[in-house]
Amino acid sequence: MATRISTQLLDSISEESVFPEVVETFEQKASYFNEIMKGDGEDVSSRGCRIPAYLVPSASNGWSDEGGDLPIPVADEDAAMRVRFVRYRRAIEITWDALREMEKGKTLLKGVMARVARHSNSAFKELNRQMYGSGDGTVAIPLSVSSLTITFANTTAGGYTHGSRKILKNGRYQAIDKDGNILSGGMTGNVMTCTAISRSGATATFNQVPNDLTAAIAAGTCRIVYANSYNRAIRGNLYHFSNGNEVYQTLSRSDFPDLRATVVDADSSEITIALFLELDQEMKFRTEGDDAGDKMYLMNPSQRYQYELLGHSAKRFDGDSMKYDGGYKKVTYNGDVFTEDVDCDFDKIYLVYKKAFRKFENRPYGPLREGSGFWRDVPAFTVGSEDTGTHKERVRGYLGWDGELGCVHPNWLGVIKNLAFKKLGVNY
Repeated sequence: MATRISTQLLDSISEESVFPEVVETFEQKASYFNEIMKGDGEDVSSRGCRIPAYLVPSASNGWSDEGGDLPIPVADEDAAMRVRFVRYRRAIEITWDALREMEKGKTLLKGVMARVARHSNSAFKELNRQMYGSGDGTVAIPLSVSSLTITFANTTAGGYTHGSRKILKNGRYQAIDKDGNILSGGMTGNVMTCTAISRSGATATFNQVPNDLTAAIAAGTCRIVYANSYNRAIRGNLYHFSNGNEVYQTLSRSDFPDLRATVVDADSSEITIALFLELDQEMKFRTEGDDAGDKMYLMNPSQRYQYELLGHSAKRFDGDSMKYDGGYKKVTYNGDVFTEDVDCDFDKIYLVYKKAFRKFENRPYGPLREGSGFWRDVPAFTVGSEDTGTHKERVRGYLGWDGELGCVHPNWLGVIKNLAFKKLGVNY
């Protein structure tokens, strides 16, 4: 019987074709981080960094008749804000065999530093996410629980607009109740690992969920944070852009109202030119004109979408009759640029004067080399059994950054909040 050589017969001796690069299939832009946190930072020590502030002018004013009384002296007021720093950490673990393969260039990521660079990009993304937070480390606000699946807030009314977008598969998380306690009812330990995420459903599934989470949600706002991270994160926009009575950078906004940001409440309306104009005019009472320097409007793409729709309603087509372009390549307000960031709250537009913020830095981002250096042996023994224990054929390395996002001109901060929005970025 005649036989023929087919590709099936050649399968065991055929070489496989491999596309010569690793394709990234997820979004990892860090727009806000790149605008504010790149480059050298201000030094901050273990005692923090003191920011001297001229907060209240002298009120020694008066008018008099000839020979009349002069005003009583009234001192002006100076006080010091203070910025301390937080510690961000990231871990890598590699077997000895994998380490050798990478160093020989046998993988598409050539060498260990290529792997470190990949981790660094993800680290900057996480810092970017937290630059919109309050410093408590929140990545999601739970609304309900069904078995091992939690549904998260994705509306202004729910207290958080991102749903499950800032939760990552394989991430290790803790649930925190309204009083700051770690929930652990019915769990082994108090850490739950994410096994699956639905962006469209605003849900995430975990290997275990505390059985007291439902009761905690009913009692008040809970939050999900990375393990051991509650109240240890960078202080972002929710901390800085507030007109409340909080203690801000160690000073009371009640005592010094000029430490408050300018807040315009959209009251659930869509963005309008009137809201932009209101914020701009309000800011004239807070800034010294050109002294504030470059500014930008920082927003989620959903707000850029809403704003561009205003332009489409006024746009008149005036082009080649054989070619139609219905979009805008550039969108601004009064000539000031729009910076889009998917990590920004969906319902807010921030007016950011870049000179208002500083990166305070105790340790630049990079490998942690203290102690035994970047690579550390992984022990195969527990404390107290060192005499009979050994080590594993693997190493761990740690990356980190010590710093803070601080503000030297709180009066230059403005925000439009409680905007209506279209839920973009959830159709997958």
